[in-house]
Amino acid sequence: MYRILIVDNEPYVVDWIAALLEAQIDREIDVCRAYTAAEALEWLTRSRTDIVISDICMPRMSGLELAGQVKVRWPYARVILITAYAQFDYAVTAIQNNVAGYILKTQGDDVIVSEVERVMAMIDAELNQRSFGGPAADIQSALPELRSQFMRMLLEQEPEDTDKVNAQLESLKISMDADTPVRILLGAVWEWESLEDLVVRRQLAAKMIGQMNACLGDCGSLYPVDLGGSRMACLIGSLPGPANVPASDGGQAIKGAQESALLQGRLETLQDACAAGGVCHISFILYPQPVFLRDLHEAYRSLEAQMNRMTLEKDVFVILGKAEKVKRTVDPEVISRRLRLFLEEDRFDKFLEALSYYQALARDRRIDTGDCYNIYYSIALLMNSYLENRQLPRTDQIRQMSAVLFDPPYAGQWTEKFEMLIGFSEAVFSTESELKAGISRNTVEAVKRYVREHISEDISLTRLSEVTGYNTCYLSRIFRAQTGETLTEYIGKKKMDRIRDLMRDPDLNIGEIAEKTGFLSRTYFNRFVRKYTGMSPKNYQLSLVSINSLTERHSPSII
Repeated sequence: MYRILIVDNEPYVVDWIAALLEAQIDREIDVCRAYTAAEALEWLTRSRTDIVISDICMPRMSGLELAGQVKVRWPYARVILITAYAQFDYAVTAIQNNVAGYILKTQGDDVIVSEVERVMAMIDAELNQRSFGGPAADIQSALPELRSQFMRMLLEQEPEDTDKVNAQLESLKISMDADTPVRILLGAVWEWESLEDLVVRRQLAAKMIGQMNACLGDCGSLYPVDLGGSRMACLIGSLPGPANVPASDGGQAIKGAQESALLQGRLETLQDACAAGGVCHISFILYPQPVFLRDLHEAYRSLEAQMNRMTLEKDVFVILGKAEKVKRTVDPEVISRRLRLFLEEDRFDKFLEALSYYQALARDRRIDTGDCYNIYYSIALLMNSYLENRQLPRTDQIRQMSAVLFDPPYAGQWTEKFEMLIGFSEAVFSTESELKAGISRNTVEAVKRYVREHISEDISLTRLSEVTGYNTCYLSRIFRAQTGETLTEYIGKKKMDRIRDLMRDPDLNIGEIAEKTGFLSRTYFNRFVRKYTGMSPKNYQLSLVSINSLTERHSPSII
């Protein structure tokens, strides 16, 4: 929705342009009117403004000066200046104050509408660029951090959908897919363990990554991952070497051993470089063989277990690790962090999808009892906190399920416990959706009631926003969702209903009717009535009075 402020010290100009835009602009707009520069400044203080249409020559403050104030308050707003003369000598000042165009008072309606639509399209393009497009350099500079976050996710949790992994890899411009083999190494940086200054830590990490690129860059594509604390990892893809080595005669084993020896030597060089440069002292464990991206989680857990055993002495080493099987465990903190994000973003379908996934793991016995316990109760606590924090009403169903939510499973039947947790979550989400719908209905009824009670005033969306406490865009959206029409359409219809009722009284003249329905300008009132009836106010009143008289003559008398 666009909010357009029209400013001119000649009321008929303001009303003419307001009526014109409301009648011919197809998009949802909120047109505000100001008859002095002071009124315009008050509007600018009260609410966001997208387009200001202002006369250049006004007493006390010119249109150019007002444009300067618009730029200060709403930097992304655009100004269209109105002038009575074709000569426009203020180009430099106008450009500096976000003036997007100007129109002549002598120009036709179609030119004015076209100019406003052009400026709206200009704002659309700028908004899209700020929100989604952005300079390519900004996106490019963010890629390393985004890649690191994504690779950390692959390390810390097993992916549920390889298609989504592939889509994310493509989005991050990583030339791999879920079936691409990579080498993985895990590092422990001793200086980071006690480092509290996050800025210094980030600077040291950047230096170490620079050294890593220098020492390992020709070994393949590098994807360093900061794991927090003293740990970091690195994924290495597309290692050079002989291609198509036959599996027979231990060919693949020989190739893997050669790669491992190469990487171990480079890691030793990296250790020396980091120590000599005063960057850090770091130890590495290298996974002994390539692993597919989709299987990173298993390899990472194996390296993590080995690193935990080796770092008790806090020595500096480079070790070729073992591809040992590690008992499947889960990290409740990782699961809670992921599911909490779904709750914060109201992605309830994703939350329930994840719950079903964990239920399937329990049903198929892919996780043991301890993992079932950790997953179930971490999610149950999360949902209980969500229920409390959102202050949702406890329905009978929610109360009944809450009473047994934290009971231990009967005979280890974790599938049934997860089923109950899914049902509990669905009940909470349903209650919240109904509550939100109820709030929307109550808000819409409050708006309708205010319009009915203040129909004799000049009602604006900004005023309705102040009354309800909701911003105009949200208010318009829920009103349209509940009623099927825009707020502007509803206000217009209600005003027309009131005008029609008043016009049936032959003792009221057009000026009195305009005043009683909140129209400060007869010109604007005339345009408004013509828009809804196709007739002038006087002719429309005469037609209503004639119909009333005819109805009264043909009504049966009651004796």
